[in-house]
Amino acid sequence: MKYLLVAFGFLSTLPVPQLGDYDPKALGRSTAWFPLVGLVMGAIVAGAHYGLSFVLPLPLVAVLSTVLWIALSGGLHLDGLGDSFDALLCATTPERRLEILKDVHLGAYGVIGLVCAILLKAILLYSLPAAQVFIAIPLAAATARWVMVLATQQPSARPGGLGDMTKQGMKKTDWIPAVLIMLILIAVSVYLQYWQVLIALAVAHLLAFIVFWSARKKLGGLTGDIFGLSAELVELAVLTVFCLTVF
Repeated sequence: MKYLLVAFGFLSTLPVPQLGDYDPKALGRSTAWFPLVGLVMGAIVAGAHYGLSFVLPLPLVAVLSTVLWIALSGGLHLDGLGDSFDALLCATTPERRLEILKDVHLGAYGVIGLVCAILLKAILLYSLPAAQVFIAIPLAAATARWVMVLATQQPSARPGGLGDMTKQGMKKTDWIPAVLIMLILIAVSVYLQYWQVLIALAVAHLLAFIVFWSARKKLGGLTGDIFGLSAELVELAVLTVFCLTVF
């Protein structure tokens, strides 16, 4: 229960008991529940999207749902996305890229990346078929946090950083709940004949590993900001697949 609360407290702004500072062991062990945190957050957003659609025009519903999604994560992953865009898209040395990641100020690439990501998410929520809201949004949020678990298995670019702390605190058994949560989500989705779930997961994993490869090449490994970048891009990728008109 402790590590479940740590996962919710770290990844979301949902009201849970605060357990003090996050030490490496607590962060690492909490990864077992990362997909569950995403699933709960996605369910809340999906419920709000569905409920608001009865009283508000769909464009406004999409914007408000996007705002709620960001609020539930505290902007944690968007912060990583902005910093990562600044560091990965500029032409400089790995050492300088790591310095950029630590800089609290956003550059042009970071601002552009944030604006594009938020706009794209709002547009995707607007375009999402009503029948798929309760599958697509929870799946996107859960898969994004699952990808963060995968990220812990990549080399660390900054020893002692948040990403490295999470990695060092993990145990092999922490994979079991995370994998089971994803398998149950997949099984339920396929049982309900949402076959595009399989395509969405394939695209999400491919995109995540491209991000991992780029980070290893340009930074020498991953940082906490790259975790956030991966999560945000995976959410967008999953929603995009569900918006494809071929299904």
